[in-house]
Amino acid sequence: MPVNSIAAVADAALAGVVEERAARDAELSAAQRRVAQIDENRRIGRDELTEVPLIGQMTEEAMFARCVLVMQKGSPIVVLPAPGDCSRARVLDLSTFVEAYRASIRTVTENGQVRSRQLTAVWRDSPSRIVVSSIVVALGRPRFVQDHAGNTAVNLWTPRARRQPTNWEELVRVFLDHVAFLVPDPEERARFLDWLAHAEQRPEILPHYGYLFWTRAFGVGRNWLSSVLTRVWRGEVAASLDLHNLLTSGFNGAIGGGIRCAIADEIRMGGSIASTYDLEQRWRQMMTAEQHTINPKYGHQFVEKNCVRWLNFSNHEDGLRLSREDRRIAVVENPAQPRSPDYYTAIYAALHDPDFIDSVAWFLHTRDISRFNPGALPALNAAKLAVIEATTPQLERDLAELLEEWQAPVAASSDLTALLEIAAADQARKRHLGLALARAGWRNFGAKVRIARGGGTSRLRVWVRDGYTAESAGAVADAVNEYRASAWFAALSRPHGGDGDGF
Repeated sequence: MPVNSIAAVADAALAGVVEERAARDAELSAAQRRVAQIDENRRIGRDELTEVPLIGQMTEEAMFARCVLVMQKGSPIVVLPAPGDCSRARVLDLSTFVEAYRASIRTVTENGQVRSRQLTAVWRDSPSRIVVSSIVVALGRPRFVQDHAGNTAVNLWTPRARRQPTNWEELVRVFLDHVAFLVPDPEERARFLDWLAHAEQRPEILPHYGYLFWTRAFGVGRNWLSSVLTRVWRGEVAASLDLHNLLTSGFNGAIGGGIRCAIADEIRMGGSIASTYDLEQRWRQMMTAEQHTINPKYGHQFVEKNCVRWLNFSNHEDGLRLSREDRRIAVVENPAQPRSPDYYTAIYAALHDPDFIDSVAWFLHTRDISRFNPGALPALNAAKLAVIEATTPQLERDLAELLEEWQAPVAASSDLTALLEIAAADQARKRHLGLALARAGWRNFGAKVRIARGGGTSRLRVWVRDGYTAESAGAVADAVNEYRASAWFAALSRPHGGDGDGF
């Protein structure tokens, strides 16, 4: 090979190495930026909200109107914001309350002598002071509410004041254009925007469903959407949650204390079938519970009304197991390709413009949601079907086909395992089948049922459809014998072993 050709090859190889290193450096830089953005979202989402300022002096009228004694250990005092102040109510211990308002004094003249007394002492001794049983953080609720035990509580939450920037319609286009990119279907996009606006306008009413955004692509800008929401609802967003850790650690303080929206990044529930089912069940209970018992890692447990909307992101179709019967998750497939780097530079710059954040907040605050039904079921669209298909094991698909043809309200487990060709020694698949039956709306009858067969009896595990009421084990045995003698069962059946113990 000529020298110049060798040199050209060497140069090309060197250029390739340089290009590869540059790409790797750029990728590392993007990853580092992403980590920084996630950390910032977590901080902003849980920022301490501005509390009522300690002004040092308060009139007697204001103290009796704004100070609330809580009949709990330590007798905390809640100082409410003044009219027009959107600060969160402040909780003070008694000694801090006395010291903070030591300069607030009542002065009276008696028999020609001037006497003064601290207003905090006057307030404490008066039967006219406001007294409640507990403290809550209840989004969208009045200042005084009933707690989970039915007692009067003071609500620390204060409605936010929303500002209308003069050019808000122009500024909000950045947000709307990016939502249009992430949610391409106009009808689905309108529902998602209504869902967000409902969280802004009616935070006390929890919709029946949350969202799963999935795409195999990285860097499409879902983290930017998270960044916007953490700033719109500063202090009320649990951003970049590790959902698996939340469900397995026993500590759920991340979603307590007045959280309006929880955002889980890179969601993917792995592990065994049994553990996955267990995690799914815990999460659905967490999503739909009317109240949460919040167990923070540090501090005391407390009970709180559940107002948490869930927005989940995944780069895997099988990130979250869903069935056709799921009623809790709306699914959106995001674009498969990100936009240009300049586009993301521009939209991330908008995050630092207070007028932009106020414009998004104003849009959500004023959007017409009269047609939004928080109790509606999420659509079974192509994106959701793709997730269902990707997360449904073959055994569950086979079982679904079998149950479509099953005409009896009962089923002996040995018949099901034989029809599904599950080996007698395959305990893992038998356990999986039991979980799948429960998910499909069947329940274990309980005690094994004695069924006559070939001059003897067999003790079988039997499953029954939800809604079927069996008067006795004998009635269940009769139902099993009845379907075993039917033509439809004979059509399904094929040669298999004798009655086993099932599962």
